[in-house]
Amino acid sequence: MAVLDLDHGSVKSPASRGGKSLLRSIANYFERRAVYNETLRELSMKTDRELGDLGIRRLDMERIAREAAAIGR
Repeated sequence: MAVLDLDHGSVKSPASRGGKSLLRSIANYFERRAVYNETLRELSMKTDRELGDLGIRRLDMERIAREAAAIGR
């Protein structure tokens, strides 16, 4: 079923709307993944002493990276 876009006077099919949404979701995934990887890499470069000063244990690094990716850092 086609949809008439009254703001722009064009006809759009559901597939064209879904395609943009899919591409946006894929782009968001890769952006979040990049934040995760960057955060994990930066934390991995720290010494145990530096992490301890920040109140971070090595086993917390993946959780922290996931949280950073979820909020977009």
